[in-house]
Amino acid sequence: MAKTTLQSIFNSYIDDRRTVFVFPSAVPAQDWARRLCERNGKPLALERFIAWDEFKERTLSIRRTGERPSNSLSRLIFASHILEKNAREAQAGTPLFTELLPQAHAAEYTAFINHVGALLPSLKTLMEKAGGQADPYLLDLRILYHSYEDFLAAHRLYEPDWVRSPFQAGSARYVILFANLADDWEAYEAEISRESSVIIYTVQDILKGTIQIDEDPPRAEAAAIAAGLGHAAAAAAGAAYPKPAASPGATGLPGTAELPSALNNSLLRFTSAQEEIRFVANLLAHVVHNKILEPEDIAVSIANLEDYAEELRLECRLRSLSLGIRQGTAITDQAGGRLFLHLQSCSQSRWSYQALKELLTDRALPWKNTKIIQKLLGFGLTYRCLTGYWEQGKEVDVWEKTFEHIQKGKTNCPYPVTDLSRFYRQLKRDIMDIVNAKTFQELQEKLIYFGSNHFDRALMDAEADRVYARAMEELGRLIETKQYLNDFTMVKVFPVFLAHLKSTTYVHQSKPGSIAVYPYRVAAGIAPKLHIVMNATQDSASILVDPAPFLREDRKRSLDFSAIDRSEAFIAAYRIAPLCFFTAPDRGLRGHGIPHQAISSRKDFRVLGPDNLPFVQDCFIIEETKQGLENLSPFTVQQEAWRRSRALQESLSAEQNTRKTDIRRAPIGSSPLVEALYAKLTTSVHKNPNHISPTDINNFINCPFQWLLTRGLGIEELELEIETIGQKDIGILYHLILEEFFQSIAQSPGQRIRRNETEAYKCLIQEIMKRKLEEQRNREGAFQESVYEMLAERIQEHLFAYLDQELPGLDSCAVLGPEYPLNLLYENLGIYLSGKADLILMDNEGKLFIVDFKTKKTPKPKELYFNNDGLVTNLQMASYIKMAEAQIGSPVGRAVFYSIEERKNTWVVHPEGPKNKRSPLPLPRLGYEGVLEHLDMVLTDMVASIREGSFPVVDRAYRSICSQCPVKAVCRITFSGGDKE
Repeated sequence: MAKTTLQSIFNSYIDDRRTVFVFPSAVPAQDWARRLCERNGKPLALERFIAWDEFKERTLSIRRTGERPSNSLSRLIFASHILEKNAREAQAGTPLFTELLPQAHAAEYTAFINHVGALLPSLKTLMEKAGGQADPYLLDLRILYHSYEDFLAAHRLYEPDWVRSPFQAGSARYVILFANLADDWEAYEAEISRESSVIIYTVQDILKGTIQIDEDPPRAEAAAIAAGLGHAAAAAAGAAYPKPAASPGATGLPGTAELPSALNNSLLRFTSAQEEIRFVANLLAHVVHNKILEPEDIAVSIANLEDYAEELRLECRLRSLSLGIRQGTAITDQAGGRLFLHLQSCSQSRWSYQALKELLTDRALPWKNTKIIQKLLGFGLTYRCLTGYWEQGKEVDVWEKTFEHIQKGKTNCPYPVTDLSRFYRQLKRDIMDIVNAKTFQELQEKLIYFGSNHFDRALMDAEADRVYARAMEELGRLIETKQYLNDFTMVKVFPVFLAHLKSTTYVHQSKPGSIAVYPYRVAAGIAPKLHIVMNATQDSASILVDPAPFLREDRKRSLDFSAIDRSEAFIAAYRIAPLCFFTAPDRGLRGHGIPHQAISSRKDFRVLGPDNLPFVQDCFIIEETKQGLENLSPFTVQQEAWRRSRALQESLSAEQNTRKTDIRRAPIGSSPLVEALYAKLTTSVHKNPNHISPTDINNFINCPFQWLLTRGLGIEELELEIETIGQKDIGILYHLILEEFFQSIAQSPGQRIRRNETEAYKCLIQEIMKRKLEEQRNREGAFQESVYEMLAERIQEHLFAYLDQELPGLDSCAVLGPEYPLNLLYENLGIYLSGKADLILMDNEGKLFIVDFKTKKTPKPKELYFNNDGLVTNLQMASYIKMAEAQIGSPVGRAVFYSIEERKNTWVVHPEGPKNKRSPLPLPRLGYEGVLEHLDMVLTDMVASIREGSFPVVDRAYRSICSQCPVKAVCRITFSGGDKE
């Protein structure tokens, strides 16, 4: 075929109503139908623009009287049937398949239904090539092939891919465009090429032409195209974009006339995918907002679109651009379709908390009883309803067992257990009816009942509702197919329905005025005025057509199956657009990559690297030093941000407005609010006003704003994950046991610790531990009963180790008290320093010995003494020392943190001084006096800050703590977009 342009092809055949244009897929077929209709100004029959698969169905599919073609639904039902039969045979020790599905997995076959169904169309070709080979896998496929043959014959079906009629064009003439983009083109090429009614154009036959769909743009618009991509012209209406300064190292863009040809056939290389995405977003913003091109005249194709879609969408949203992502995803991956996966997960996970949480908190589902749902999830968290379990060969429902446990024990439960158990049982019964349905009709009835019983469909999001409706339509198709196969029994109905939904894609409709974004390969052959192909790397943009992807490589070689590389053909097909260029990151979202060699090796491609990329102004970034920013901001997101910022600034007092204020660090301006926060922050857990604890001081030192949010406003992360037992719970147990242990010594004659009583102390520990574990177990749900039994050995081992290791150093010490309450009044500040020391002892010299127990990590010495900035970041022990000496009237001789599970000490005060040169601690008591003086200074500054209402975010130099912040989701730093330079 002589080389020609698409313009010439369409001019030659468009007026002949017998001519049908065939494209590799539906996307270019529909796109060209629309564009040619707009160009001609008259309607065109959509039946004249078809995809390759439809062409084969029209001209090559056999039509048999009294028979129907097999489709994906009948294949799915057959796959389920044959796998069920294999499961029964495997149970008897004679499985049908040995390698296709290993015997160990025969019973749980539902995950393989889609795989087996996808094999069926290619089985005949495979069997013809395999001949009589004795390969176990091929023998399995032969059994599958003959079983499917019998199924087709028994139900008057035929497999379209197994039989092919001679070519039948009828009265039509077919023009096949981009023929060699079709996966199976080689299988049909010889036969179709002989037909006089078929005209074939491969990618190589089509030249790049002007393809003028409408009139040339006005001269002013052409100038904007030339100059605006890098240096945007003023918009026809609205605010003008700021003219950018020259970019250091940038080569600039050519003049007006050369710009299109300079960008066309170019490969733009970026150091990272993020830079690639931002460059494209900025370029699209300039082109669209300056009226250079309409969104409908632009297309973006992206290899691995699923990696890029969300970030590109967000970047474009910041620039007031609307994208239409034209990528279909499985129904079960979308809002409204996830419901069916949730139902399966609840049943398979034995009603685990995680599965129920995902079902009941899916915002796409408009649950009716939201209040009872919140209480049920709170109940599950409180009583750790982690998952069902097996006990003595019987499955135990952890929710039911916990409801029963609480109702029988008559414990003080803050939840309405009767209402929760009633709701849970109804929910479980409805779900079990769905997953255990015997027929598709019954499944449909149970789903409708479930929806009416639990959902308010009127409140469902419109997009989610469409997906849900589509899923129910697919169930209707399954019902029709099964009715045709009326003698075909099925055991597992819901898994077949779920397998079908997983393999059925749904594409959301795009809004008008959106820029079309396609997965790479789908849109090859369309010709928008601007086509950008992103992520064109060797790995991502390579297209290998594999005729048997389910075979191992050695089997492919033995059967002479070889993959066909269509990468160059697709790249050439994209280049038919008037303006097309490719982009590729050196460091993509899946690792490092290189541009595809079919692009980088071509002499007619211009490669622009990071040092000579065309300069494109990022109008989303505006210097904050300018005046009237709310008027200059070109995008709606910016305008809204500046409007809110202005409103907040105006709400500040006139005195605060006289100075430059960073709203993240500004004091609270309302006096009543400052007073209320002061009362809240300085009131202890015992409702005593004007108290500050050592924990408050440490949290304030780390970040005053975090302390305000957590301590003052009571903000905390929503807890939705269950730990069987967390470190906090174990720590509470350790403290309860040690508190009672030392309290018993304090109440004994002499009140002193005796090292020769170690064995008696161990017996006492065992008694206390048994009692405390039982008390804790009674307050927990059913799942935790065995967990606490397992904890007993661990707790005992660590506490016995404490006695063996530490008792010699405590010999003859008097126990003044565990959980010892301490207070110290700072009269000049009007505040009490208040807290409880885990343990205070007194040695024979009358000096105090303070012990603070930690479950695992103890503070590091560098936190407890002056760092390079002259700060102490942990003043807990300093506070205890200060309060104990003032309250008890005796000096502190020793002070230590002890890690129970790591079994080590971190000494703070000890008469012997430092034990090595690497650490300044421990110090004799007088050597630690400077830290106590520092405590007074910190407390003074802290009280002043609270009275002023000043709670700044942590300084930038100490932002490493932000990674562990429990309230970073509502932090000022996050909301203001980072640090202001």
